[in-house]
Amino acid sequence: MPIGTQFDLFAKVGGFWWDSSDVVVEIVRGSHGALALGKDGTDIFYGAGVGLKLGNGWKVKGEYERYEVDNQDCDFFSFGVEKHFGGQP
Repeated sequence: MPIGTQFDLFAKVGGFWWDSSDVVVEIVRGSHGALALGKDGTDIFYGAGVGLKLGNGWKVKGEYERYEVDNQDCDFFSFGVEKHFGGQP
């Protein structure tokens, strides 16, 4: 959504698939063995951000995203630079 001529706001929502594994070392009667435990799932993410048009197709933007992985929240902040070819972003 444009805010004036230079700023824009955006939002996103989506789903993602994840996979992780942990290694647990188990001691049984003096011998060591490794047991791999895995988890995977499908969860949602959402976020919002703001962009600033600099001219000549250049834009800087910052955004916040929240991923909900197996009932745990993970927050992600990022800043980036975009270059659009063939016109203004």
